[in-house]
Amino acid sequence: MIEKTAARSKYRRITDYCAALVFYFQHILKFLFSGKMIATVIGNLDPWYLLGPWYLWKNRKESKKLKASLIVISIFFLYGILQLIVFPNMSILKLAVTLLKLAVCILCMLYVMENAEKINFLRIAKIISVFYGITLPFALFFNQSPLFWITNDYVNKYTTTRLRLFYYEPSELGFRLIIVMVVLIGFFLASKCKKEKVLLAVLILVDAFTLYLARSMGAIGIGALAIGVMFLYDWIAHNSRKKTVIYSCICAALLLFCVMMAVTQSDLYMRLMDTLQGKDSSNSYRIGLSFRILGDSFWNYWGLGCGFGNVNTPAFLNQYTDWGLKTVITNSYVYYMTETGIFGVLTLGGFISILFYRCVKGKSAVKWGLFVFIVVFQFMGGYLTNGLNWVAYGIILSNFNERNVFKELSIKLKY
Repeated sequence: MIEKTAARSKYRRITDYCAALVFYFQHILKFLFSGKMIATVIGNLDPWYLLGPWYLWKNRKESKKLKASLIVISIFFLYGILQLIVFPNMSILKLAVTLLKLAVCILCMLYVMENAEKINFLRIAKIISVFYGITLPFALFFNQSPLFWITNDYVNKYTTTRLRLFYYEPSELGFRLIIVMVVLIGFFLASKCKKEKVLLAVLILVDAFTLYLARSMGAIGIGALAIGVMFLYDWIAHNSRKKTVIYSCICAALLLFCVMMAVTQSDLYMRLMDTLQGKDSSNSYRIGLSFRILGDSFWNYWGLGCGFGNVNTPAFLNQYTDWGLKTVITNSYVYYMTETGIFGVLTLGGFISILFYRCVKGKSAVKWGLFVFIVVFQFMGGYLTNGLNWVAYGIILSNFNERNVFKELSIKLKY
């Protein structure tokens, strides 16, 4: 019995390291290949997708689970067939690929939802943060290397040099950093061990400094909102006089920091002002143009959407070239609703409502942080079939709670 437990523990430790490596090095292939080939590989063969087939294999004898998951997936396939009947000129290949990716993402979410309590998210987040901490000195030393930096960012006129590490762009680095920070902060709030809190605080600061160098405006802004919600939830659910004093001091310090940014006219402050005034080209394109196209496409496609995967086709793009649409709609949820019309609005609204309900019921600061960050971020950018999003959805929908992790650990130590 002891040998089996030790073997299981070793296996889980190995899988934790593998998950951290995938999280950290997911885009490393872009340095081995180039052009459309690698974009296709990274976009369509997300390593997190492997959790989908693994879910089917693990539950091959669980007919009820398989039937339930296949019923959910079949709804999207049936709607895709309806779109094809109404609009026969759409790209069948893109429709099929998008539906398959969406099906795999749903299975990936179900796997995480079912196994979240067995996954050591804290250890994975720690390993990833250590990776960032090890890489950061090299990035600072080789501060002109395209391996680590973007040195000619034409979109961000205030800071043309931004850290990206091994990712396509700084915003992807920022997206991942916030997810890690949300997990670490959630466990920091739940922990009662001073040594553990010190370690987590150091790792959070490393991630925060890395985020600052990335200058990812969206990740910083939405991440700050998500972390603020986490602290607010913790204050409401686990209030004490000491916490009230500490959080009041934190709010005062943040207010002072914002004033200093405004007085010194830092690059983050200047870009925020440009965004609020509609002068930031990146955010104007991501938000303003995308929502305008969404509204117009509802009328053009009779509320049915242009078809799964068919936003990124010449037929659709040519309709809005005069509007300023250059490549694709860069908002995940807006992209999805443009492709699926009223069906997309209803399914997305229902899904977000379920996520919100699980946050309320789950009583977890990590869940609240992930919910706010992922959902808001997908309205501002990202892409729907990013496997990491569905891992986060799985955590939110699961029975995971960071406080239960420490309770189970203390029980094991007693016995």
